Formats: sequence, C-alpha cells, structure tokens
Amino acid sequence: MNKLLILFLLFSLNAFSQFKLMDEKLEEKSFQRLNRPSTENKLSDFLKQRIHPDELISLDYSTSPNLDNSIRAQFEVDQMGRPWNFRIYTGKRELNKKLEKLLKEFLLEEVPNLSDLHQAKNRIQLLSKEGDKSIINASSVIVSDYPPVFDNYQNNSTLSTQKEANKKKLNADSSISDVFERFPISGDCQNIVFGDAYGCFKTYLENFIINNLNNDLLKKEKIIGELKTNIHFKIDKKGQLKDLKCYSYNETIEKEIIRILKLFAAKIIKPARRNGIPFESSVNRIVSLYIGEDLTKEKISNLENNVFTKHFRQELSTKDINSANLTPRKPIIKLLFSFNKKGNLSNIETNTRNEKLSKSIIKAFKKYPLDLINLDKSIDRTYSLSIIRNVTDKKQVLCDNEFQWISVGNFKQCYKCKNIDNIKEFNINQIQNYIVNKFNSKNNSYKLTKSSGLPKPPFINLQAYISQKGTFRINNMVKTEKISTTNTKAPILSQIKSIIEQMPKYSKPPLKNGKPHRFEMGYIAFELKKY
Repeated sequence: MNKLLILFLLFSLNAFSQFKLMDEKLEEKSFQRLNRPSTENKLSDFLKQRIHPDELISLDYSTSPNLDNSIRAQFEVDQMGRPWNFRIYTGKRELNKKLEKLLKEFLLEEVPNLSDLHQAKNRIQLLSKEGDKSIINASSVIVSDYPPVFDNYQNNSTLSTQKEANKKKLNADSSISDVFERFPISGDCQNIVFGDAYGCFKTYLENFIINNLNNDLLKKEKIIGELKTNIHFKIDKKGQLKDLKCYSYNETIEKEIIRILKLFAAKIIKPARRNGIPFESSVNRIVSLYIGEDLTKEKISNLENNVFTKHFRQELSTKDINSANLTPRKPIIKLLFSFNKKGNLSNIETNTRNEKLSKSIIKAFKKYPLDLINLDKSIDRTYSLSIIRNVTDKKQVLCDNEFQWISVGNFKQCYKCKNIDNIKEFNINQIQNYIVNKFNSKNNSYKLTKSSGLPKPPFINLQAYISQKGTFRINNMVKTEKISTTNTKAPILSQIKSIIEQMPKYSKPPLKNGKPHRFEMGYIAFELKKY
C-alpha cells in the first residue's frame, strides 16, 4: 500500500504550492483505498435528505479536485476546528454553494475532533458517476495529507517528545470520526494553517541556507545581489533526505549548498503522511538568496578615487543618483555593453527600469574616452561596470576599478557573425541541428524539428546551459503531452538525453574575466511530428 503513496511537494519561485501526487493513477488508487465511498453511510444519507436528484443532472467531473468520475470536496480546518477554504466544483455555482454549506454543517455536527485536521489538506468524495447518472456516494473516511515535519527550534528540547509521538500508528479502517492524527509543524510554525505551513518551511529553509553559507566563499566568487538556486531532494517514508540535487551559480556554489542541505537533513523528524501512512515526498523549488556587498572603508576609499567614479560623479546629477531603485535583489546599478565586428559599441544598456536614469548613465558613458583603456573588442563578450551603490544607507556613485566581462563562447567558429546576438543565435542553431540530425537518424515514429518561435504541440523545451567545462547541459525537460515511440527501449526523452551526453564540447567555452564560467542559454524548443 505504501508504495502507492508517493507525493511531490512542488514549490514556485515566490510561494509553495500544495502537495501533488506523482500521477493521477497513484492518486486514485491511494484515495480509493482510504476513503471507502458508500451510498449508505451517514454522510450519504445526510446529503440524500437535502439534495434532490434533479440537482445532480449534467455535472462537470473534469475540474480538480475531481477525478475518475467522482466529485470531491477539498478543504482545510483552522486551529479552532472550523472547516474553511472549500473547493467544490460541480459545474453549477448554486450546487457548489449548497454542498459546501451542507458539508460544513455535517462536519461540525458529526466529527468531534475536527481540530486535529489543522494543517492538513483534506478531501472527501461526495458524488460519483454511474453510466450517465450522478449519484450521492460519499466517503466514509476523510483523506488528509500532512507535509513533512521539521524541527526549527534552536534547541531540541521537544524533539524527543515529537519523535516518541511519531511511533503512534493509525488504523485506516476506522470510522469517519476517528481517522485523524495531528502532525504539527514544529517550532514557530506550529500554530499556522496548512497553506502557511509550506510558506513557513520555505522561509526556514532559506534562512537555514543563509545562516550556514561560507561567507569567504561568496567573497571569493564575487557574488552580490540575487543568488538563485534550484534545489531538489526527496524525503523518504522514514523521514530521510535522499536524491539531493542542486543547480546554482557554478559548481563551487552547488557543492556548498549541498553541504548545507545535508546538515538540514537532521532537522527532518517526520515524513509526509496521508491518514497516518508515510509516503515519499519531493521538494523541487528555486530558492532566491540575496547576498549583500561587503564594503570595507579601505575598499570604499579605493573605489572613490578611481577614474570611473570621478567621471560618472561629474556627469550624473544628484537627482539621477537618488532616483536609483536599489533593492536586495538588485543592490547595484550597472552599465552593460558589447562590441560589433567593426569594433563599434553595441547593445549599450543598464540593469535599471528607470528610463531617465538609464539614458543619463549611457549618455555619460559615451563621453568617456574608451580608447584609453584598450579593451578587447571580441564580439562574444559583454562588458559591465558597477555605477551606483548603496553605501551606509546612501546612494552613491561608486564604480568598479575595471570592467568585468562574460563571453558566451562558441559551439563552432562563426565566420559570418557580426555581433554577440548573432553568436548566440548561431550557437543555438548548431545545437538544434546536432540534436535533430542525431535523433532523426534513429528508427522513431516521430520526426524532431527545430522551433525558433512559439512552438506548436507536441513540443519539447530544453532549459539549457553551457557548463564551466564547455559542455551543453540541461536543467529540466518539459513536454506538452504524452509522447510514445515505436522503440520502447529508448523513449524520445531518453534518446534526447543520450544525444546531449555525447554532444561535443564548445570549441571556445564561455569565460568570466578569463576564467571558465557557466552560461545560461534559456529554453531551446523542438517540435515533434508524425512521419
């Protein structure tokens, strides 16, 4: 039974989503095993007395949380034991409202320990479809999902008590009023609702990473501002963290984040559960960390006296400087530019959305005699210069001593490319050609084609990057619909991954200030067509 209870805990950039099962088949088997629907139980009898059969004509079974010809209610319970946040979709607004009102009334009257469902996401089947007819066929047991429990106290005084409580077993064949077991989120999160439990976990995880980061390493890597890190790990049925993966700024930072997450594993004291039965869950989220700049008096003095600071202080007004929107995500206003094949400036821009400030910075930059610096004018480079910083809570022009640069690299030498945009397009085109040619040389029922604009389904999107070693790699693979292939031993996605693993390295890898650097390519799309 436990093998069926595999859920994914998915997180977005800014907030946590709720639990989702790996696929609908597992969800259905798990739900049906536990909820034991009956047309004759107390809830069904309660609804039959209050709902006329005519109200059940032409219902919509397609909208979540409905599944497999059943209409289900999803709800939460607050700390006082009051059910709320109902989701019931029948395709009829008035019936939705009526079912919510009736279910709330039934729960409050018939379930004495509702408060034990606090912090759980709960589901009850209400109706099912038999042939063309909808009938009242309600759950005998409420199915409740609880997230993993972690300990976020500075001390572990309550840890032994909680671990002892974990030994308690639950009988899934109990009646509707005694199938609940409370799984509180520990520490500061113990008094919040289900949805906020994920937000609390998100905040705690981010703070745990920040508090354990090696600051010397951040200084060495010169990371300032937003540091995005894609984190993936599973929590098995024993509450053990496994299959840990991390994607971040570079391999050095990835190793550091993985080191910290291994420390975090000790904080997990209970796995996710459904009606008391442990299941394996997965965390897959992007954590945004904001790294401040360490400006010592010596460094400030050094930056104040360089030629760039003096130039931009002379050219930018106090109004320009004060209009800069500096945030933890973007603590520095920067100038960016590149060169074209003729050696002229190209793609001059800033990282601010303030158009007036951006124009002022670019105008000031064009007045600077660049010929005195003797910059390398290779067209695959993007140069940058920090202009405005926040120093002791005051916005100031405080420029770097020299230009920083990043190159995009070359998959193959591009002789016709005139600027950096041409090189980026050329690299993507060469990579697409390589994958398409290799894939279409195999015996498949689908033909793979390149997509330059908005791809038409079925398509595959590769979220790609070039590693520090100059190899093409993917972070994630997205497909729009189920795709089959005549070669069952080598499904389409597996073939593409295999082709990528054998792809030759870049002839000229991307660099950052002369050192190997990971370069993000974004999404590369392919369409699939039947032969």
